[in-house]
Amino acid sequence: MFAVLMGSVPVIATWRAMVPVVTVPLTLGVVTRFAWMGGTDGWFACVVGLLFGGSMARYALSQHQLIRRSLSDQIDKELLSEQLMRQSFELQRLNRERSRFFASASHDLRQPVHALALFSRSLERDLAEHPLAPVAGRVVQATDAVSGLLNAMLDISKIDAGTVVPRPTEIAVDPLFLRLAQLFEPRAQQAGLSLRFHTAPEWLQTDPDLLLRVLTNFVDNALKYTRSGGILVSARPRSDRLRLAVWDTGLGIAPEHLPHVFDEFYQVDNPQRDVARGLGIGLAIVKRLVDLLSGEIGVRSQQDRGSVFWVDLPRRPPAAPAPLALAPAATPDTASADTTETPLVPPRVLLLDDEQPVGEAVRMWLAPYCERIEITSRLADACAQVRATPEGFDAFIVDFRLADPQDGIQATAELRQLAGRRVPTILVTGDTDPERVRAAYASGLVVMFKPVQPEVLLRTLHQIIRSEARERA
Repeated sequence: MFAVLMGSVPVIATWRAMVPVVTVPLTLGVVTRFAWMGGTDGWFACVVGLLFGGSMARYALSQHQLIRRSLSDQIDKELLSEQLMRQSFELQRLNRERSRFFASASHDLRQPVHALALFSRSLERDLAEHPLAPVAGRVVQATDAVSGLLNAMLDISKIDAGTVVPRPTEIAVDPLFLRLAQLFEPRAQQAGLSLRFHTAPEWLQTDPDLLLRVLTNFVDNALKYTRSGGILVSARPRSDRLRLAVWDTGLGIAPEHLPHVFDEFYQVDNPQRDVARGLGIGLAIVKRLVDLLSGEIGVRSQQDRGSVFWVDLPRRPPAAPAPLALAPAATPDTASADTTETPLVPPRVLLLDDEQPVGEAVRMWLAPYCERIEITSRLADACAQVRATPEGFDAFIVDFRLADPQDGIQATAELRQLAGRRVPTILVTGDTDPERVRAAYASGLVVMFKPVQPEVLLRTLHQIIRSEARERA
């Protein structure tokens, strides 16, 4: 009977009303039997039976409470999980809507800025000897500032879209530092700062262009925030990694700002958002680039004493000495590189863009450099121009997003088919949506993002025409 009483506890604990129904009769039956026996043993067993029965009843009730709490917690967790799932879906929906909104807003904003950049540069060129030339120059500077912000946002979109793919090669550190010296020594001398390099005979297996861009940003910031002293660029082995660091004797960064220096649009001591002091997005881009290179980025700083930014990359022993070929870094100097190298004959260009102001701006900028430039806003008009031009066009400039059902990629394919050859084409887009960015690069066309720097547009146009001419030759 004791065994039956004890074994029934797990069953009756799930239903509170069953606890007295089972324990009371069993306990009374056992206790009555021992009391009937009488004597010391009988009455001792009777007391033990009462204690045992009471203990089993209490244990069953405590198990019942434990089961209730467990079920209640499980239900609460399921409700919380369902609530979190709904919130997660809502956040994903809001994130998609936000991405669509910013992509649309960015595209709509890039259109007028793209036209403004072309108009302002044309105005600056045409007013070179006019008393209003300084005003035109100011307009160009303001436009370039807005273009810089939009292009910085585009850089992040391109990285997030996966269109920036590292191309690792074996490079030595010395030529990398030499390139930095060529870029920044004139600026350092002009500012009265020393620019020193502490190098080592080390090699890396990484993308030289992306790494150069990272170090360029570090040195540029160091020069920007250093008033006296100088900058040191060093390469020091650290176990199986190589630390490339940029030290400065500048203003330094307060401890509370250090965790946020790699966040987008975060700037220290620039509440007025002075564009001349940067946009607060360069280090965010650098952080993404270092992640692409499988490196580690860090910063250490003392206020009023200077800062050091570094990137750690895996070391590689040199397989064989080889020259390092580095593409020029994207700097204001290279952005205004020589655009006078033109094809032997001024080209004939066809532009397809559904925005009339953009078409007029392109015409105004390119007209002095082209034999003929035709501006169209619909694919049918562009096709008519191709049919009506027996001598053909030397290049197409096509917007990605058109008023036609076809996009710029499909429109280019149709225009090339009518022309009977692969006419060099520049695909211009203001989209920052990752899917569209990937589609643009996957087309194989030369892709340029609005707002396009006018000199870069002209230089790229000449380059693709010369490249096509060399291929035909």
